[in-house]
Amino acid sequence: ERLEDAFDRLSEQRREILSMLFVEERTPKEIAGQMDCSLQHVYKQRSQALKQLKQMLEKGGVENE
Repeated sequence: ERLEDAFDRLSEQRREILSMLFVEERTPKEIAGQMDCSLQHVYKQRSQALKQLKQMLEKGGVENE
């Protein structure tokens, strides 16, 4: 439940990228093509989203988004 709450606090784009990566098991290249953005952008958003989730879960609160 804490993970779900933290996930819901991510930006829509970051939620979408993580869902495509981990639920739909798409590659970053596929995601970049679908979202019409660079591969680097996908990697950066993934990294920032995972970092943000980790911070929220460790502290049990909401960090700056």
